[in-house]
Amino acid sequence: MNAEELLMALEDAVENDEKLNSWCESELGRLPHIMIGYDAVKPPLKGSYPLIILFDISSEKEDIRMITSTRQISVSCGIYNSKVSTTDRKIKYEGMIQAESFREQIAQAVFRKFLGKITITPLGTESLFPLFASGMNISVKFSYKIETGE
Repeated sequence: MNAEELLMALEDAVENDEKLNSWCESELGRLPHIMIGYDAVKPPLKGSYPLIILFDISSEKEDIRMITSTRQISVSCGIYNSKVSTTDRKIKYEGMIQAESFREQIAQAVFRKFLGKITITPLGTESLFPLFASGMNISVKFSYKIETGE
């Protein structure tokens, strides 16, 4: 699996997973937008959320003499949520929990697509109220055929 094939497989996993789409419609009010790469100078506008971004693909432990390799890709998701709940002693930014739940739903969609061939490393949630983002690195282990000149 080359880098482009991995990106397309991940894009398919997050775009077409019925459970993820159902959760997004129920919890976030609509299906997410998906981006391959992003422009850090001009971040997505408010209407682009919920958003899934696939970026920063790299290879680990790749050796042309071996028949297995691991590729890693970073995934970030973002939501726009200005809801704040308050009580006498608590202030709760609803988007913080919602962003992490969104990341977990994306991780489950990827697990369903790759069926155990992956590891996921959560990177945490970032609050830029009313924008909340959560990220993860996904490592996919795969085998490939070594081409010989024979």
